[in-house]
Amino acid sequence: MVTRNSPQDIKVRDLLVFLDEKEIANLQYKEEIELQVPLGRHTLKATNTLSTKVEDFEASTGEIIRFAVRNRFKGFLALIMMMLGFAPYYVELERVRHQPPQ
Repeated sequence: MVTRNSPQDIKVRDLLVFLDEKEIANLQYKEEIELQVPLGRHTLKATNTLSTKVEDFEASTGEIIRFAVRNRFKGFLALIMMMLGFAPYYVELERVRHQPPQ
């Protein structure tokens, strides 16, 4: 599962998601995608066409794999630059480890 629901997301610009070089989603803010992944090694890539992040992972039997993706501004100057019509967006992609209930 790949989710794009972080409150830190800038909520604009598409995020294209690829599994093993095949496009699987164009995620907008508050969207997610869930799919079956064959066992073995895989590569997940997220890009907004200005910035790209790649994560390699191993899929095991019965495992649920979760990733979070988001578009972010880079630094304090980004706010000023956004007012001028340009902002340095970047992608964050991270694997989310399941936390058992306490």
